[in-house]
Amino acid sequence: MVIRIFIAYSLEEKEEVYLNEILKDFKMLKKKYGNKCKLETFHKGNVRAGDDISAMSNLSLSEADIFLLLINRTFLADITEDPLDTEFQAIVRKHENGAIVLPILLTRSLFNESIFKNLSTLPLRGKPISKWDDKDDAYTEISKGIMVRIDAMIEEKNKRLDDDPKIRRMQIKSNDKGKDENALNFIDTFIFDKFFNYKISINGKI
Repeated sequence: MVIRIFIAYSLEEKEEVYLNEILKDFKMLKKKYGNKCKLETFHKGNVRAGDDISAMSNLSLSEADIFLLLINRTFLADITEDPLDTEFQAIVRKHENGAIVLPILLTRSLFNESIFKNLSTLPLRGKPISKWDDKDDAYTEISKGIMVRIDAMIEEKNKRLDDDPKIRRMQIKSNDKGKDENALNFIDTFIFDKFFNYKISINGKI
């Protein structure tokens, strides 16, 4: 299972400082969720020289499950000035189709007047990172908020898999001598999307 996270922000040097601080915890998150899912992140800062940034961005936009919007005055000005921007429109469409959009407040702005005003923000209580005396507290709260959404997605996807009619349960009788002839071993086969990745549990234990 893969959860893809797209990070949108204005391309200014000071915004990249905030971005890098947020990304620090993703190293731990990727390890934490390693046995449950694979976390992939995309932002324009990790595009390498020679890569087609437009093609990579469009592909990442279409596949993303979670969008992090790094909100400041410049970001809001950009989407207000160009509301037909491809990236912005893609995020709006994905949100309408159920994708998670999390605005992260970097500095004070007119966020409550923007198109995203009805979305819950990080850090909680609408306090921008720049206003926190201890910035580490702010970044930790942001990471915890992202974890809550990731946990909910994993739970929901696992529930859908459990309800999927394609899930096959095969019952295998044990032929081992000395064991109760009625003992059973169960193998659960899960089919992920259009790929065949198998997650196996024996006797109901992962």
